[in-house]
Amino acid sequence: MAIDFSQMATARAASPAIMPDRGTVRETGLAHRLDALIRDAVERLDVPGLAVGVVQDGELAFAAGFGVKCVASGEPVTAATLFQAATLSETCVAAAIMQLAETRELSLDTPVAGLLPYFRMRDPRHKDIRVRDLLTHSAGLPELAEFPGRSVATDDRSLERFVRRLGGESLVAAPGERWIWTHTSYAVLGDIIAKIDGSSFETAMKRRILAPAGMYHSTFREEEALSCLVAAPHLRAPEALPSPIWAYNRGHAPATCLQSNVLELSNWARIHLGRGRADGRRLLRASSHDQLWRPGPVLDGAPAALAPGLGWLLGEVDGAPAVLQNGWDPGFSACLILLPTLGLAGVALCNESVVPLRALLLQVFRAMRGEETRPLAVPSILPVSRGLAAGGLAAAMEEYRQLPATGDEERACHRRDLALLGLQLLWAGKTETARDLMEFLVGQHPDYAEGWHVLGLACERLGDAERAVAPLRRYLEMEPPRGLATRRLLQLTGGGVH
Repeated sequence: MAIDFSQMATARAASPAIMPDRGTVRETGLAHRLDALIRDAVERLDVPGLAVGVVQDGELAFAAGFGVKCVASGEPVTAATLFQAATLSETCVAAAIMQLAETRELSLDTPVAGLLPYFRMRDPRHKDIRVRDLLTHSAGLPELAEFPGRSVATDDRSLERFVRRLGGESLVAAPGERWIWTHTSYAVLGDIIAKIDGSSFETAMKRRILAPAGMYHSTFREEEALSCLVAAPHLRAPEALPSPIWAYNRGHAPATCLQSNVLELSNWARIHLGRGRADGRRLLRASSHDQLWRPGPVLDGAPAALAPGLGWLLGEVDGAPAVLQNGWDPGFSACLILLPTLGLAGVALCNESVVPLRALLLQVFRAMRGEETRPLAVPSILPVSRGLAAGGLAAAMEEYRQLPATGDEERACHRRDLALLGLQLLWAGKTETARDLMEFLVGQHPDYAEGWHVLGLACERLGDAERAVAPLRRYLEMEPPRGLATRRLLQLTGGGVH
């Protein structure tokens, strides 16, 4: 995928800075079209709360909220509502690393061990890991992030302690061999930023990235987020309910813990459409920014039809080159897509994990171009969860069996959604239901690794260590070692994996 983003038309830089307010529209007819499109999606997909922002030709064209911050309170979402932005966090971290490269405080090919003396592992290959490998999730590091929930570690050394835990670990792949997403890679990058800046990671990001980008209410520090603006996470377990957990942890905050809103992330998009510049302010040199969007090698394990950039993924949308980042945390999902050749960008934030935000933004872009749009397809997790709520496990299984499956891709989506429902039930404390649902999933799809993984987690949570071992072994036979599952199995078997 040889896309030269440096030759694309840049966004206009004369528009005023975007400050948080209740919502913004540039043109009434467009507002009506987008409002109707998004409101239909919210109703069809039973979404608790959602916010969408759109940038066109360097200006904010649309920003609005839909639904509620929390189904318990009923307080409405606005364009200023803060959501946990999941892996959109990585785009900010990558920009900060490029700033350090500009000032020659590091290079992308600097060995990580030369920047953090305590970056050590049992595996000698860790000495070959470069900054670039961390940015592209190709370092081969194991996942160290634990079961989601607020961490008790809240001091400024939380991030360093997380990185030091690698000392007893081995790589799960050679550097540059596979694309393996983990929180760990960006936690290490965040610690590098903190150590070079001489402050905490969150302070460095506020000073270097967020404030200069006009993202004044955005933060990587949970307690800094204005409580009156924050949306609550929701789990579908099986109805959409406020989550009892919040996946915030200062130990791996650089990977997923940015709190932001669609107004300020629209500002972020404007800067990137301007190749590092907006409103007369430059965050990155154009040559540095171009490196963020330079496609790297497509490795085994990488997302289909996408090439890794630095903190971004590169692909196409309706034939136009696209730069995007999307992801989810328990109870939150986020998506940011830029179409540089068209001067378009869209961001969507949601306080639930199951909404197809990328598909929603594609319809938004079509509406922006005056093209015909179509209703979003209902994810299979919705009819199955509704069946579970109305008639229990038997009804849920029957709903799953009735799902249309015209090809391998559709079947893969169905089983992935069922595993996600199992995870959310697990996180909501409905562990027996999660176990029973995953036993059904692996019975239907014995070759699906994640089903075995969630089944093993459910058995472990129920205190049935003996019953947890076989599913975890099956998972590790089918998937490259990821760290957490291996450690769980070692604990359950007293040290013997096989």
